[in-house]
Amino acid sequence: AILCIPRPLDKVLHSVVVAAEILAFRCRVLGHPERPALHPMSDTLLENTRRCLASIRAIPSIDALTTPRAQGIIARCEQIVEESARSLDKTKAAILTPVSA
Repeated sequence: AILCIPRPLDKVLHSVVVAAEILAFRCRVLGHPERPALHPMSDTLLENTRRCLASIRAIPSIDALTTPRAQGIIARCEQIVEESARSLDKTKAAILTPVSA
């Protein structure tokens, strides 16, 4: 989700967790920086994280390869990503809405 390179499942899951936490922090505390210094912009990070989650879900034997705890983490990351998407949409709408004089 952050490096955008093929990696083993455990590394992909770790990347998804980190990306979800960055998105949550930006949505709840920091805001969405226009030129972030370390990680991608929020909309890019969001799409990359969605892509990684989809690739995890596309693994036919994902339930056999993961523990119930990992499955719960994946589900929670999916929730955070969708919450972040809604927050980012609201932020973009607020920026694009003209202010009345």
